[in-house]
Amino acid sequence: MRLSQQIRRRYELGEVMHMTDKENLHSIFEEGHIYSKFYMIEIGKVFKDISNQSVQEARANLKLGWSGRSLHQYVPLYWGRKTPNVSALRLKNESLIFLMFSTNLLEDYDCVISDGNARTAGTRFRQYKNITDLEILDAKAINSVKYAKDEEIKRRKQAELLVYRKLPLKHLIYIICYSEMVRNEIEMLTNKYRIHCRVYRGAGNYYFKSD
Repeated sequence: MRLSQQIRRRYELGEVMHMTDKENLHSIFEEGHIYSKFYMIEIGKVFKDISNQSVQEARANLKLGWSGRSLHQYVPLYWGRKTPNVSALRLKNESLIFLMFSTNLLEDYDCVISDGNARTAGTRFRQYKNITDLEILDAKAINSVKYAKDEEIKRRKQAELLVYRKLPLKHLIYIICYSEMVRNEIEMLTNKYRIHCRVYRGAGNYYFKSD
Protein backbone atom coordinates (compact mmCIF):
# COMPACT_ATOMS: atom_id res chain seq x y z
CA MET A 1 0.00 0.00 0.00
CA ARG A 2 1.35 3.41 -0.97
CA LEU A 3 2.21 5.91 1.76
CA SER A 4 -0.57 8.28 0.68
CA GLN A 5 -3.15 5.50 1.14
CA GLN A 6 -1.77 4.68 4.58
CA ILE A 7 -1.98 8.35 5.59
CA ARG A 8 -5.55 8.65 4.37
CA ARG A 9 -6.67 5.53 6.24
CA ARG A 10 -4.71 6.15 9.42
CA TYR A 11 -5.03 9.92 9.78
CA GLU A 12 -7.91 10.88 7.42
CA LEU A 13 -5.64 13.28 5.58
CA GLY A 14 -5.49 13.59 1.81
CA GLU A 15 -3.39 15.58 -0.65
CA VAL A 16 -1.34 18.63 0.27
CA MET A 17 -1.50 21.87 -1.69
CA HIS A 18 0.76 24.70 -2.74
CA MET A 19 -1.00 27.99 -3.38
CA THR A 20 0.37 30.42 -5.94
CA ASP A 21 -0.56 32.93 -8.63
CA LYS A 22 -1.33 31.54 -12.09
CA GLU A 23 1.39 33.81 -13.52
CA ASN A 24 4.00 31.64 -11.80
CA LEU A 25 2.91 28.47 -13.59
CA HIS A 26 4.92 29.14 -16.76
CA SER A 27 8.15 29.28 -14.75
CA ILE A 28 7.21 26.33 -12.53
CA PHE A 29 6.45 24.13 -15.54
CA GLU A 30 9.53 25.30 -17.42
CA GLU A 31 11.81 24.54 -14.46
CA GLY A 32 9.95 21.41 -13.38
CA HIS A 33 10.17 22.54 -9.74
CA ILE A 34 8.63 24.82 -7.15
CA TYR A 35 11.47 26.63 -5.39
CA SER A 36 11.55 27.92 -1.84
CA LYS A 37 11.30 31.68 -1.47
CA PHE A 38 14.85 31.86 -0.10
CA TYR A 39 16.25 29.98 -3.10
CA MET A 40 14.32 32.09 -5.63
CA ILE A 41 15.71 35.26 -4.07
CA GLU A 42 19.18 33.71 -3.97
CA ILE A 43 19.21 32.95 -7.70
CA GLY A 44 17.42 36.18 -8.62
CA LYS A 45 14.32 34.48 -9.96
CA VAL A 46 11.36 36.78 -10.66
CA PHE A 47 7.97 35.59 -9.40
CA LYS A 48 4.51 36.95 -8.57
CA ASP A 49 4.39 37.19 -4.80
CA ILE A 50 0.89 36.92 -3.30
CA SER A 51 2.02 36.65 0.30
CA ASN A 52 1.51 39.08 3.17
CA GLN A 53 4.86 40.81 3.65
CA SER A 54 4.70 41.10 7.44
CA VAL A 55 3.92 37.39 7.65
CA GLN A 56 6.80 36.61 5.33
CA GLU A 57 9.25 38.64 7.40
CA ALA A 58 8.27 36.60 10.45
CA ARG A 59 8.72 33.35 8.52
CA ALA A 60 12.12 34.46 7.23
CA ASN A 61 13.29 35.07 10.80
CA LEU A 62 11.94 31.83 12.24
CA LYS A 63 14.60 29.12 12.29
CA LEU A 64 14.20 25.43 13.00
CA GLY A 65 16.33 24.54 15.99
CA TRP A 66 17.87 21.27 14.82
CA SER A 67 18.89 22.52 11.37
CA GLY A 68 19.26 26.29 11.71
CA ARG A 69 17.26 26.68 8.50
CA SER A 70 14.59 29.35 8.19
CA LEU A 71 11.05 28.66 7.03
CA HIS A 72 11.87 30.52 3.82
CA GLN A 73 14.24 27.73 2.88
CA TYR A 74 11.27 25.39 2.53
CA VAL A 75 8.46 25.13 0.00
CA PRO A 76 5.21 25.36 2.01
CA LEU A 77 2.30 23.02 1.43
CA TYR A 78 -0.93 22.88 3.42
CA TRP A 79 -3.14 19.96 4.42
CA GLY A 80 -6.32 21.99 4.98
CA ARG A 81 -8.68 23.52 2.43
CA LYS A 82 -10.18 27.00 2.83
CA THR A 83 -7.61 28.27 5.29
CA PRO A 84 -7.60 31.83 6.68
CA ASN A 85 -4.99 32.77 4.09
CA VAL A 86 -7.31 31.68 1.28
CA SER A 87 -10.04 33.83 2.81
CA ALA A 88 -7.69 36.83 2.95
CA LEU A 89 -6.94 36.40 -0.76
CA ARG A 90 -10.53 35.99 -1.95
CA LEU A 91 -10.37 39.12 -4.11
CA LYS A 92 -7.65 37.36 -6.12
CA ASN A 93 -9.71 34.23 -6.79
CA GLU A 94 -9.34 34.47 -10.56
CA SER A 95 -5.55 34.28 -10.39
CA LEU A 96 -5.23 32.08 -7.29
CA ILE A 97 -4.49 28.43 -8.03
CA PHE A 98 -3.75 25.31 -5.99
CA LEU A 99 -1.23 22.69 -7.03
CA MET A 100 -2.25 19.43 -5.37
CA PHE A 101 0.46 16.94 -4.47
CA SER A 102 0.35 13.35 -3.28
CA THR A 103 1.74 12.78 0.22
CA ASN A 104 3.92 10.09 -1.35
CA LEU A 105 6.40 12.96 -1.71
CA LEU A 106 7.29 12.46 1.97
CA GLU A 107 9.27 9.36 0.95
CA ASP A 108 11.43 11.25 -1.55
CA TYR A 109 12.38 14.63 -0.06
CA ASP A 110 13.72 16.34 3.04
CA CYS A 111 10.48 17.31 4.77
CA VAL A 112 9.31 18.94 7.99
CA ILE A 113 5.83 18.73 9.51
CA SER A 114 4.29 21.54 11.56
CA ASP A 115 1.25 20.90 13.75
CA GLY A 116 -0.20 24.33 12.90
CA ASN A 117 0.55 27.70 11.35
CA ALA A 118 4.34 27.66 11.16
CA ARG A 119 4.83 31.24 12.32
CA THR A 120 2.43 31.05 15.27
CA ALA A 121 3.75 30.74 18.83
CA GLY A 122 3.29 27.24 20.22
CA THR A 123 3.50 25.45 16.89
CA ARG A 124 5.59 22.28 17.01
CA PHE A 125 7.85 21.02 14.22
CA ARG A 126 8.98 17.51 13.44
CA GLN A 127 11.45 16.36 10.81
CA TYR A 128 9.67 13.64 8.87
CA LYS A 129 11.18 10.18 9.19
CA ASN A 130 8.19 7.85 9.10
CA ILE A 131 4.40 7.87 9.13
CA THR A 132 4.16 8.06 12.94
CA ASP A 133 5.57 11.60 12.76
CA LEU A 134 2.15 12.68 11.49
CA GLU A 135 0.64 11.95 14.89
CA ILE A 136 1.20 15.59 15.84
CA LEU A 137 -1.44 16.65 13.28
CA ASP A 138 -5.07 17.27 14.22
CA ALA A 139 -7.05 15.94 11.27
CA LYS A 140 -10.37 17.12 12.69
CA ALA A 141 -9.11 20.72 12.84
CA ILE A 142 -7.40 20.47 9.45
CA ASN A 143 -10.59 19.25 7.79
CA SER A 144 -12.84 21.72 9.61
CA VAL A 145 -14.41 24.70 7.86
CA LYS A 146 -15.73 26.21 11.11
CA TYR A 147 -12.83 27.64 13.03
CA ALA A 148 -13.29 31.42 13.14
CA LYS A 149 -14.22 31.56 16.84
CA ASP A 150 -11.49 29.20 18.09
CA GLU A 151 -7.89 30.42 17.72
CA GLU A 152 -6.39 27.02 18.57
CA ILE A 153 -8.41 25.17 15.94
CA LYS A 154 -7.54 27.98 13.52
CA ARG A 155 -3.83 27.44 14.27
CA ARG A 156 -4.05 23.66 13.82
CA LYS A 157 -6.11 24.08 10.64
CA GLN A 158 -3.06 25.66 9.02
CA ALA A 159 -0.68 22.72 9.59
CA GLU A 160 2.10 22.63 7.00
CA LEU A 161 4.23 20.16 5.12
CA LEU A 162 7.54 21.89 4.33
CA VAL A 163 9.89 20.63 1.61
CA TYR A 164 13.49 21.78 1.76
CA ARG A 165 14.82 23.96 -1.06
CA LYS A 166 12.73 22.76 -4.02
CA LEU A 167 9.80 20.50 -4.84
CA PRO A 168 9.88 18.64 -8.18
CA LEU A 169 6.58 18.08 -9.96
CA LYS A 170 6.90 14.30 -9.76
CA HIS A 171 4.03 13.99 -7.28
CA LEU A 172 1.77 16.68 -8.76
CA ILE A 173 -1.68 15.12 -9.17
CA TYR A 174 -3.95 17.95 -10.26
CA ILE A 175 -4.46 21.71 -10.24
CA ILE A 176 -7.50 23.59 -8.95
CA CYS A 177 -8.55 26.98 -10.32
CA TYR A 178 -11.54 29.27 -9.92
CA SER A 179 -12.98 29.71 -13.41
CA GLU A 180 -13.40 27.95 -16.73
CA MET A 181 -11.33 30.64 -18.44
CA VAL A 182 -8.37 30.02 -16.11
CA ARG A 183 -8.78 26.26 -16.50
CA ASN A 184 -8.38 26.64 -20.26
CA GLU A 185 -5.26 28.79 -19.78
CA ILE A 186 -3.70 26.21 -17.47
CA GLU A 187 -4.51 23.31 -19.80
CA MET A 188 -2.74 25.14 -22.61
CA LEU A 189 0.35 25.32 -20.40
CA THR A 190 0.15 21.68 -19.31
CA ASN A 191 -0.02 20.67 -22.97
CA LYS A 192 2.85 22.96 -23.92
CA TYR A 193 5.15 21.64 -21.20
CA ARG A 194 3.79 18.07 -21.26
CA ILE A 195 2.76 18.20 -17.63
CA HIS A 196 0.60 15.17 -16.96
CA CYS A 197 -2.00 16.33 -14.46
CA ARG A 198 -5.68 17.13 -14.43
CA VAL A 199 -7.07 20.66 -14.08
CA TYR A 200 -10.35 21.32 -12.30
CA ARG A 201 -12.58 24.22 -11.43
CA GLY A 202 -12.86 24.02 -7.68
CA ALA A 203 -15.14 26.68 -6.27
CA GLY A 204 -15.36 24.60 -3.09
CA ASN A 205 -11.73 25.43 -2.37
CA TYR A 206 -12.37 29.17 -2.51
CA TYR A 207 -14.17 31.75 -0.43
CA PHE A 208 -16.65 33.86 -2.35
CA LYS A 209 -15.65 37.46 -2.97
CA SER A 210 -17.13 40.05 -0.65
CA ASP A 211 -19.69 42.38 -2.22
